[in-house]
Amino acid sequence: MAEIHGYQGGIFYRNGYLAGTGIAFVDSDPDTLTDTGNGFVAAGFAAGDIINVTGSDSNDGNYTIDAGGVAAGTLTLVSGDSLTAEAAGDSIVLQTVPGTRIGGFFNWSISQVSDVHDTTDFADAGSGRTFTAGLTGWSGSAERWWLTGAGTANQGPAVGSEVLLRFFIRYTATPAVTTNYYYEGTAIITGHNPTTPVDEMVKGTISFQGTSTLTLVTRSTAWA
Repeated sequence: MAEIHGYQGGIFYRNGYLAGTGIAFVDSDPDTLTDTGNGFVAAGFAAGDIINVTGSDSNDGNYTIDAGGVAAGTLTLVSGDSLTAEAAGDSIVLQTVPGTRIGGFFNWSISQVSDVHDTTDFADAGSGRTFTAGLTGWSGSAERWWLTGAGTANQGPAVGSEVLLRFFIRYTATPAVTTNYYYEGTAIITGHNPTTPVDEMVKGTISFQGTSTLTLVTRSTAWA
């Protein structure tokens, strides 16, 4: 079994999120991202956020928004970040990395499933049924202790809210020294059930339904 230290899982508010085909990348020193829908402010992006880009031809990766760098239609990056010019058109996803952590959990369980469709026809006679994979998805649950003190956010995320989740197979505070392995994906919190057993600490169970691809991440660089 992999060695696990600290949090076995983390819950993060996804501060900023925007997906669409109207996002372009401008090599302008400082470099910028533009949105034809003028949605950056409404999407929750803020100065200093580290944003992750996926779906582009040449600009997938992490970037930092400069001070005063958020306008409705433009995100301005810090001077050290460089983009390759790329017109709008691709289906781009931008989201903050990883957001504000609001808690941890343990004893997590994930279920990844795929629909299967029966494609058997008369040509398959005598050779058995045939099938093809359909839509995929994931869901799960986890437990967390009820803690006291500032910043512990014991009420947890509101049921119905969308958050970013990390499920650690191995966690260390210094991934540049010891590699971290974890699953990561966004999910809607579908339930939060505190319990008060007589013979142990107060704890709560959280259930969730995945809303994005669940990705296995190998991280060997320092946390941002």
